[in-house]
Amino acid sequence: MHAPNRTKRYAIAALVVVAFIGLLWQRARAGRQTASGARPLPLVQVTTPGVLDLQRRLLLTADILPIQQADLMARVPGYLDAIYVDRGDRVRAGQVLAQLSQPELEHQLQQAQANYGLAKVTFERTQDLFAKELIAKQNLDDARNKYEVAKRTLEVQQTYVEYTRIVAPFDGYVTKRYVDPGALITQGGGAASGNAIVTVMDLSRVKVLVNVPERDISSVHLGDTVSLTADAYPDRLFQGQVTKFAPALDPSTRTLLVEVHVLNEDLVLKPGMFARLTLVLERRTHALAVPSEALMVNELGSFLYAVGTAEDGVPTVQRVAVRTGVEDAGQVEILAGLGPSDRIVRIGKELVRDGSRVRLAEDTPPGVRATER
Repeated sequence: MHAPNRTKRYAIAALVVVAFIGLLWQRARAGRQTASGARPLPLVQVTTPGVLDLQRRLLLTADILPIQQADLMARVPGYLDAIYVDRGDRVRAGQVLAQLSQPELEHQLQQAQANYGLAKVTFERTQDLFAKELIAKQNLDDARNKYEVAKRTLEVQQTYVEYTRIVAPFDGYVTKRYVDPGALITQGGGAASGNAIVTVMDLSRVKVLVNVPERDISSVHLGDTVSLTADAYPDRLFQGQVTKFAPALDPSTRTLLVEVHVLNEDLVLKPGMFARLTLVLERRTHALAVPSEALMVNELGSFLYAVGTAEDGVPTVQRVAVRTGVEDAGQVEILAGLGPSDRIVRIGKELVRDGSRVRLAEDTPPGVRATER
């Protein structure tokens, strides 16, 4: 007799549970609707395109090099008798910088001078005798040949003696001194071999060698102006010119080696400094431009959000595809898809999509919250 009562109680409990779950669901739905209705529209900042002069620039880095540099070495071996310059000294072309001692060359020069003098006198006497028809022409030819050989030998020995003097090849500055008087100097071998005596650099101008990518070489021309900065002078801008470039690309990097010369009259640019160069590849005057932060790019292309007004007066945004050009200093040139009077979303574009209703930052009074309808 208790079974029917128990069944009734179970049925009542089940109804109560179902009713409770339904109540909770209704309250949750109502809460979502309330929250949805109170959610503010996205707040965006808008702007209009500007008409600007833009430049397409290429930023490159490279080392600063002297316009001329020479590691001066001896052409003949000997002991360093004297050195007349040190690091930092200014030198002139043809100035004697050091002198080698080579006694054997002096002896050979004296011998060559004596042989030349004897050969010259003999030749002159032979000419007189031949003019008087007292000797055969063969004797004259032999005397002339010995005279010419003696003359050439003397010239060679004089050249060797001149090689004992180390002379500046151009105006410049001594940047390195490798040896002191008394050192044994061997012939040639390069600076790396330890045979260099001094290094001279022409610093009146400096050069920078930069590698321009293949896609940009058509925009680089002789005489183009180049801006240059160095870390040592962050607030100073130097101007240079493109003076030459290679006739072929480097096949390993697909770049063109371009040489830029920069005047350095005050000698502030030092070889070995790190330079940052800006080449202007293209100039656009009176270009329609928008801030770079307003532009969005994906695999389909570039687009902006243009601001319009809905029928109820609430601003809306429409996605507009655009074609872009030069980008310069945070501005992007718009070639097609936008008019000069169009308003676009500058900040907040990540919060909207095509057709979204928005609040405009300049149009929304402080403390007023718009709601989506």
